[in-house]
Amino acid sequence: MLAPNGTVYVDNTTLRSVAECDSEAALRHVLGYTVADDKFAMECGIAVHEVMADYFQGNPASYCLQKFELLYRGYSEDNGLDSSMHLSYRLSWTNTDKILTEWFETHSLASFNFSVNPKLVEVGFEIPLSDDCVCGWPAQHVGRLGNCHEYRPAFVMWGRLDAIVQSQHDGAIYVLDHKTTGRLTPYWTEKFRNDSQMSGYVWAAQKTLGMPVVGVYINAIEFSKLPNDPVRKCREHGVVYAECGIHHMKSELLIYTRSPDQLDEWRRTALTLAKRYRTLLQQVPDLNAVLTQTRMQGTFTGACGFCSFSKFCQAGRPVHYADAMLVHAPWRPYEKKEGAK
Repeated sequence: MLAPNGTVYVDNTTLRSVAECDSEAALRHVLGYTVADDKFAMECGIAVHEVMADYFQGNPASYCLQKFELLYRGYSEDNGLDSSMHLSYRLSWTNTDKILTEWFETHSLASFNFSVNPKLVEVGFEIPLSDDCVCGWPAQHVGRLGNCHEYRPAFVMWGRLDAIVQSQHDGAIYVLDHKTTGRLTPYWTEKFRNDSQMSGYVWAAQKTLGMPVVGVYINAIEFSKLPNDPVRKCREHGVVYAECGIHHMKSELLIYTRSPDQLDEWRRTALTLAKRYRTLLQQVPDLNAVLTQTRMQGTFTGACGFCSFSKFCQAGRPVHYADAMLVHAPWRPYEKKEGAK
């Protein structure tokens, strides 16, 4: 995102798109397009994060579930997600409410091996990736060499930490992050071991607190369709799935650490990607420019197999079919800057 003063704001999602493919980054983070299924997951994720913040700030589960209904039920019903025939039924309020109900039932705050300070829940941050000014000079030279009269950071990493917590085992500081997924598998959990988002969060938490942060806890919840067959009997519970479906909710608390060298390498790489993103902002004013100014590196890295825009690109990135294949929903999860684009 480009602010009126010239500062480029980035988050991990933006940087990851830039790293994977110019076309993906331009479509999603320059022009603001997505596909319908991604939009449903984004809306559900926002609602889940809001109620998790309330819970870790000390609000009771009943309050959190009522708030989730207020935030998400109308959206789910308006988009037809609660129809069992909908391809995204797993993200319906009917299904997700059951999953969250079971999660709250089995996860009291006392059951976690870390303590939470309510003041360190939902911690926003905006941190320059370097001391460079928009004008190109380092901060210490601004106003002295006939350039800018006021320092404007060229690149800012911004976002929101779900929480900063303290281990009850050794007192070490960690970031807590909530994640939902369609399938909680070893492959999915393993990807966070060296994940850039987790490195960025640890880096941001250290900058925010001014003290070492060891790593991250990931509160992972599977949002798959719960079994509800009224005839078939579950071998695990001995009753039909319609009676025990809610107990098939899956969740896991993951833990990963980061070293100082990893965090330093992350910052350098993030800065390089942020500069590439600035170039895309300058070169891609519309969909036609996607065809002429961007490449499709994902075909070489395998990223196309996980990209939301793969069908659009497979069809030749047809600009005249964009309205039919894509949804305009700009990525602005932390929107604060008036006039930014």
